[in-house]
Amino acid sequence: MSRKAQPRRKRSVNVCTLDNATISRLTTEFTTLDTEGTGALLPAQIEVLIKQSYAPTPEELANVFNCLNINDDDVVEFDEFLFGFYRIYKAFCETPGQEFEDIYNEYAAELNFMAKQGSTQRSEDIAFSPEVFAAAMEELGEESVAELRRRFCSFSPDGGIDDKLARDDMAKLLKAVFTPSEEKIGKVMMFFDMSGEGEGITLMNFVNGMTLLYGDLGHLAASPKKMGPISPLSSPSGEYAPGSASPFSLVVDGKEEELDEMESAVGSPEPVEVL
Repeated sequence: MSRKAQPRRKRSVNVCTLDNATISRLTTEFTTLDTEGTGALLPAQIEVLIKQSYAPTPEELANVFNCLNINDDDVVEFDEFLFGFYRIYKAFCETPGQEFEDIYNEYAAELNFMAKQGSTQRSEDIAFSPEVFAAAMEELGEESVAELRRRFCSFSPDGGIDDKLARDDMAKLLKAVFTPSEEKIGKVMMFFDMSGEGEGITLMNFVNGMTLLYGDLGHLAASPKKMGPISPLSSPSGEYAPGSASPFSLVVDGKEEELDEMESAVGSPEPVEVL
């Protein structure tokens, strides 16, 4: 009499382990974000985390620099920055109830689009000239111009003494205006919420999720393109080539079925004891 085959038991694979120093750093990061001490991170805190982890690529720096650099030289002057704002202002100024901060938020979104696409999206097509610039200054008003100058100077390592930003200074500008989309925030929440409870990200959720990302917060804001297959079980010491996929892109920037494939491949990560 033949024995009945037993169903294979599904094994859970621990992707990698983090050293105590990394776990301590992540615990501190979690505690800093959990300002109300609830023990769980909600979308607002995850948005802050993504913003903090964002690092513009050399291509994004070049794109926004080229879009703002009207004079086609080695620096972006305040006049060019202001004129970029003015082009957005003209696109939205007739919308009822628009205040300076509303227009600046639209400008921030436009700067993000410039960085990603190397072109403008919603700016008015206005050619620069001394006459047009003078009219722009008058239309915006002294208060708005002064606030724009203050923000522009904050992106310069010397405090904007010469009213100029070099190409590398675009990094501070882009980090300041970067705002993750609600879709991105939702995907990051989904990635960390391995329990599926949907009531916020606990410290254990956070550390286990960061274990899949090898403890590197930089993966949270990145959206690398998938150039080929990559295993989530690959060595944590391996470097990602430009344009290659990170483990995070497979679960956050991919489709829902790709998330299922990831979970199927690695199982649930072994809980990390947080001291």
